[in-house]
This record gives sequence, C-alpha cells and structure tokens, in this order.
Amino acid sequence: GVGIFFHIHKNYAILMPVRKLLKLKPSKETPLMASLETRSFENPDQSMAPDKTDARVINFGSVAAAKVTLQPGWSWSSCIKPAVGTESCETGHIGVVTKGKLRVKHDDGTEVVIVAGEAYSLAPGHDGWVEGNETVEAYEFNNTGKTYAVWDEG
Repeated sequence: GVGIFFHIHKNYAILMPVRKLLKLKPSKETPLMASLETRSFENPDQSMAPDKTDARVINFGSVAAAKVTLQPGWSWSSCIKPAVGTESCETGHIGVVTKGKLRVKHDDGTEVVIVAGEAYSLAPGHDGWVEGNETVEAYEFNNTGKTYAVWDEG
C-alpha cells in the first residue's frame, strides 16, 4: 500500500502519498489510488452502537477514519467492557475531540482530560468516560498493518 506523509506548510496541514514525496512511478505492483476522495459518515462502511455509543467507520484503502459520538454517562468500563470482556481497553487510539470533554485513565495510573480542539494519542490499557453533561464527538484514524503510535516506539 501507499503510506501517507503528513506535511506542515505554513499554517496548513497537507496529507500527501509517500509515493509522491519519494517520486515513485506507478507500476503493476504498486497501483495508485484515486488522489482525491471524500466520503460521508452518513453512509459508513461499518457502524457500531453499543450503549451510549455511535461509531461510524469509513475505509480509505488501509486507512480507517471513524466518527465516534459518546453520550453523557458513557464510560468504557460500563458500555464497552461487557461486550469485549477485558479489564481495560486493549486498543490504542489516535484522534481529535471536536465536542465535549473526555477523561482517560491509563492502567499505569496516568490520567488526562481531552477537550474539544485537542488531539490525542492513547496507548492500550485504559478506561475512559465522558465528563459533564455534553456529548463527546471525536474522530479517530487507524492504518491497518501500520502504526503511527508513539507507544510502539522503542
């Protein structure tokens, strides 16, 4: 697949295929994807709705973009844990909160509060919950088979 390079230019963030950055030519072994594509979360590839949760996932090749809406009173331990059966969330997350406030506590005891407008990187092994009476809206990104996660670095 083609990786994505995140480039900051002046005050703009630009995503560009690594192939373009490296000036690779397309071949039968390395087909190019469409250079521009938009999708609506109103027509997701996958949706999940556990208690107080609405998650909608759109796939762009190996990259998944998810819109997650969490209602007041939501917590991982009360709404998700019963379905997955683990003591804490075993998935890492990279995303941004666009509405509301989310508190996350890692198994090592560290804790953060993520508010609207903040990006986050959460290592596996945590619980989280909505703080206050406002719905949390967040967008998360995952690249199947690859990781951008700082918690995987040595």
